[in-house]
Amino acid sequence: MAIKNFDVTGMTCSSCAAHVERSVRNLQGVSDVSVNLLSNSMTVEFDDKILDEQEIVEAVRSSGYDARPAAESQVRIARSNDVQTEIIKIWKRLVVSIVFAAPLLYFAMGHMIGLPLPGFFRGHENALVYAFTQFLLVLPIIIITISTI
Repeated sequence: MAIKNFDVTGMTCSSCAAHVERSVRNLQGVSDVSVNLLSNSMTVEFDDKILDEQEIVEAVRSSGYDARPAAESQVRIARSNDVQTEIIKIWKRLVVSIVFAAPLLYFAMGHMIGLPLPGFFRGHENALVYAFTQFLLVLPIIIITISTI
């Protein structure tokens, strides 16, 4: 029996991890599989006389994800760099969202608690300007959200 670690990419949820785990568990010669979504890793205990690493990688790829045998030291460094890059991207998206959401909240809800609105936003004759302003403020938030999918 051999125990090998693999890096799995493309997983975004626990259902993805379960799908990868099922596809590898169905291989002949596999006795145990553990997929970790947070670290994008998989540990497989298998009979190396029946199965080799490449067949495990192909099973993961056939399920719609990518895998490769883990090289411990280089993988940890790459993962920490990937995590740091992702954290920076998330913070940038958060800041941009707050910059546009704060004025949107003011325009959309401020009148309900008595905050003043400029005259060209009030009244039925200016409803289009009022709605278009809200649309322009929500548009960057929507674009940032869609670009992360």
